[in-house]
Amino acid sequence: QQAGVDIKLNRQIESIYELFGQGYQAVFLAMGAQLSKKLEIDGGGLDGVLWGLDFLKEASLNRPPKLKERVLVIGGGNVAIDAALTAHRLGAREVELVCLESRQEMPANEEEIQQAFDEGVKFNLCCGPKRIRGDNGQVNGIELISCVSVFDKKGRFNPSFDETVTKSIETDTIIFATGQTADLSFLPSEIRTSAQGTIVVDPDTLETNRKGVFAGGDTTAGPASVIEAIAAGRKAAVAIDKYIGGEGNIDEGLTEERQIGLYTTTDQARGKMPCLAVGNRKGNFDEVELGLDEQLATKEAKRCFQCGVRLENAPGPLPKGFTF
Repeated sequence: QQAGVDIKLNRQIESIYELFGQGYQAVFLAMGAQLSKKLEIDGGGLDGVLWGLDFLKEASLNRPPKLKERVLVIGGGNVAIDAALTAHRLGAREVELVCLESRQEMPANEEEIQQAFDEGVKFNLCCGPKRIRGDNGQVNGIELISCVSVFDKKGRFNPSFDETVTKSIETDTIIFATGQTADLSFLPSEIRTSAQGTIVVDPDTLETNRKGVFAGGDTTAGPASVIEAIAAGRKAAVAIDKYIGGEGNIDEGLTEERQIGLYTTTDQARGKMPCLAVGNRKGNFDEVELGLDEQLATKEAKRCFQCGVRLENAPGPLPKGFTF
């Protein structure tokens, strides 16, 4: 807003063409991947089957579905871990997680995985769902099959299974957290999309096959990192500026560069963040990481390596491990 951007809230776009009709010369689509990727599975329509992002959204809006005692989450990423911990905090007596990967292969952050272990989430590794069981329209269990490998020889996601090795788990609720996808329902049919449900763009300009329409972030590359989304935004800004007649110069001078000749080093290990006791985390959403007190914060500050500085005439050779 300070830069002059006009932000319009609570608006729904029926068609991107209406924007061109309002005088805009270019449109950049950056909707993200806000929908849960749905799996076709026998029993998927039973009551008690939920979808990860929808479940987390409703919980964050303080209107979560009423959970029974046993909850099973399917997925190995951060969304799956979040869903499992949220179910735990909403009062589920037993929370289990099923994923294709081994512990080492799980895409979730290691600290998130460890927190789930610490809080009593039971992990069923190297297996996937085969069929959801039910009674009178309500989930009462799931059948799993062994996952022999998650990736093919080229490192691509291509799981293979041994259906002779099976396992059954009784549960009341199943939450699928097996991926995210973009909502492209408003997109004109002429704009090309991939088999993976992403918008196809020129990799250099991020322009779609429709002149003046650009796209980037998760909606073109699939779920990725914030850094990759920011990079896509900057690349699109350059391309759009050139498209409407500019030179594509969007460089910003955020701060004055200064050359300094100081550095610090220490062998002191990182301090451990104080956390809420595991036994006090169930049934509430209290902050788990409690923050640093003054003594620990001061101790941590003395570990500063001044990572962002540019060294000139440093006093003596740099310590081992420094690569400025």
